[in-house]
Amino acid sequence: MTCKSGSRLDKSENLIKSVSGVTLVEILVVVAILGILSLILYDLNISILTSNLFIEIKNDLSSQGQQALNRIKNRLISSRLLLADKYNKSTNTWTGIGSYYISLLEPSTQYPSLPTITPLNLNPTGDYCNVIPRIDSRIVSNQTRLVTLLIPSDPNQPDTGLSATSIGNSILFAETLSPRRIRHVAVNNTVENFLVDTYRLNFYYLYQKNGIEIAGKNYSIGLIQWESEPFADYAQLRQIIAYLIQQGAGTANTLTDMLDQLKNPSISPFPEERGNLPLTYAWDVTNATLIDTTNPSTIAASIRENFYNLVYNTTFTPTNNTSKALTSVGSGFIIPQRQVVNLLPGIETGATQGRTPYSIAFNNNSSGGLSNLIPKNIPHLVPIRFNPYDTTSSFPHPKFMGGFEIGIIPNTTVGYQVNLRLVLMADSTVLRRMSSQETIVLVATRN
Repeated sequence: MTCKSGSRLDKSENLIKSVSGVTLVEILVVVAILGILSLILYDLNISILTSNLFIEIKNDLSSQGQQALNRIKNRLISSRLLLADKYNKSTNTWTGIGSYYISLLEPSTQYPSLPTITPLNLNPTGDYCNVIPRIDSRIVSNQTRLVTLLIPSDPNQPDTGLSATSIGNSILFAETLSPRRIRHVAVNNTVENFLVDTYRLNFYYLYQKNGIEIAGKNYSIGLIQWESEPFADYAQLRQIIAYLIQQGAGTANTLTDMLDQLKNPSISPFPEERGNLPLTYAWDVTNATLIDTTNPSTIAASIRENFYNLVYNTTFTPTNNTSKALTSVGSGFIIPQRQVVNLLPGIETGATQGRTPYSIAFNNNSSGGLSNLIPKNIPHLVPIRFNPYDTTSSFPHPKFMGGFEIGIIPNTTVGYQVNLRLVLMADSTVLRRMSSQETIVLVATRN
């Protein structure tokens, strides 16, 4: 008799033997392969993220830099007066016109400027400072519109182009705005209309934003646009008032109707004027640069002499060239600001939600190990080298901030050629890059 139970037992044992488990070696091999694949995917992912970050930063810096320069360029094109300092190469001296005006500008509490170098303040505190560009006394050969600029390193080189001592990183100029229409109604009901030019001062400077870690610094550098209130042209108002008095307006009509229209455009008889900003002061732009800088104690008073309240001076005598048609401002007059704007708002936010901060690039000698230093040449103006400052010497100043640079040269056909260069940088643990933007503006100023 056959034992069936034993047969079933043998079959069970054979079944168990046929379903064998995974060995430890096989598990380790699989884990190793998965680990390698994970590392490859991780590296690939980091590479993709880094590439995306680079593209974002490059586009962002390029866009922000060009937009900032375009805003300056658009206002420079309409400039009436370039308030730069004057540099004399033969004597290696300079006189401050623009820097003295800057000392009378109403400062911004939101965006305080870096210390400004003036003839009275050659050693400001801090890592960097603002320097007004100096109009070089040399003449540029006007062969083509694309002028080749040279920076002579010794007296034997050609006396053309920009020199290192002329370059600045802040600029002040008067911009011509739209003229204002005014109307005067005489005592005999005679109506006469006039146009009066208006101006505003634009000051572009660097400021320091603390609390941002970038390139070994605990701050970033930004670019600010300061603009003044608009001013009426004093010389034109004086001419208009003198004309009306000679036409018989006399003291019976004090000519305040025209001034009131400037101070309160809402009452203007011209509908298109009613939305304009009210004016408070007039400025004698023609005499703005006729300042005696030999006596520093009288410079501020000399500048203030060219500003007037929009108040008729009843003692005005048209035949007397020194007689004032309007009342002068007081001894404490400060050129009032209208608004202050950050031209590089992305500096404070950076890329990818602020994990990559931005800044105007620091000088080459203090770039904190950045992989790309500040470019030395403007590609379309080679061989000019911006950022030419030797930080070992006292002149040019060792605290010059080279990320934003301005060079002004005389142009025999236009007035001045203003060269602007802005170099921005980004800093992160995986990427350190710089991006430079340059532009040239032909400025028909008449100072």
